[in-house]
Amino acid sequence: MRPRIVLTLIITAIAFVATGVAQSQSANDMFQEAWRFQESKGDLAKAIDLYRTLVDRYPNAAVAPKALIGLAECYEILGRSEAADVYRQVVSRYANSGAPASSARARLAAMDQKSGPVITARRVWDGSSGKYGGVSPDGRFITTVNWDNGALAVHDLSSGKNRDLTAGNGPEGFSKDFAED
Repeated sequence: MRPRIVLTLIITAIAFVATGVAQSQSANDMFQEAWRFQESKGDLAKAIDLYRTLVDRYPNAAVAPKALIGLAECYEILGRSEAADVYRQVVSRYANSGAPASSARARLAAMDQKSGPVITARRVWDGSSGKYGGVSPDGRFITTVNWDNGALAVHDLSSGKNRDLTAGNGPEGFSKDFAED
């Protein structure tokens, strides 16, 4: 009778291990699918759903903190404030997870930093209608030459259109009424 109990215990242990492996593979598969939706397909809504489901179903899986990082990244891309909450969750629940916890701490530090106004650069005019010109005091106009007719012109940076200020002689003439600066 004793060998029968030992055999039952061994079978039960194998079943528990197999269930854990199957669960881990499911969590890994779900993580890979969520990552694919996030990175390859750009379907952030689907990725968010998959990451949330993974963490809810498998909170102790090795990929759970990575899933939370993916979830927070999706929120950041969408400009949603929940990103900071998810990073805090990684730091508090998975503090010993290594790279995910370090990444979460770094992102939180960057989010908390008071860096002042953000300066962005964008091209407002390529100068294609002339190489000369200056910017008006209010920053709205740039002086230029209309090379089609020789007229002095201004380029309106808000509308992107040119407006002639003088009459030119035409491209074939380039005579006395041609603007240079």
